[in-house]
Amino acid sequence: MRASRLSCPLIVVIALLAVPSFGAAQGLRGLSIGIHGAYNFNDLDEPGAGVHAIIDLPAGLALYPAVQSYFVTSGRLWRFSTTLRWMPRSTSFHAYVAAGPYWSRSSDLGVVATDLGLLGQIGAERRGRLLRPFAEVQLLKDGAVSAELVAGVRVAVVHGR
Repeated sequence: MRASRLSCPLIVVIALLAVPSFGAAQGLRGLSIGIHGAYNFNDLDEPGAGVHAIIDLPAGLALYPAVQSYFVTSGRLWRFSTTLRWMPRSTSFHAYVAAGPYWSRSSDLGVVATDLGLLGQIGAERRGRLLRPFAEVQLLKDGAVSAELVAGVRVAVVHGR
């Protein structure tokens, strides 16, 4: 039992150390992973937290997959999204816009609901060598429109060229 408790963190550390060299070998332009906090102030009026990645593509584009869980009073609610982000070149403070689909799933007292919708993002991040704090506004559309404020930090795992 003790060996398995130690092996899990060890595997994670080895994987994080291997990602930069693997990414560079595969021609990956850049990769960052991060955590964020959010507050949905229209529809849910609830806070949330999640994890995400930024996978850099050519021409200032990036894939932006994210998973977020909300702290609802009863049941569970989470959302998965993947957006295509565009960030024009600038100095150290980078603005961006993104859009793409999202999928949310809620459950409470045995009732499960799934929603599909569109997500738009407007934000900015500070492009440090390792840490990249950011803030953004997200607009979600699945019939009704709701807005979220999101802030967090990303860690650059593979540095862009």
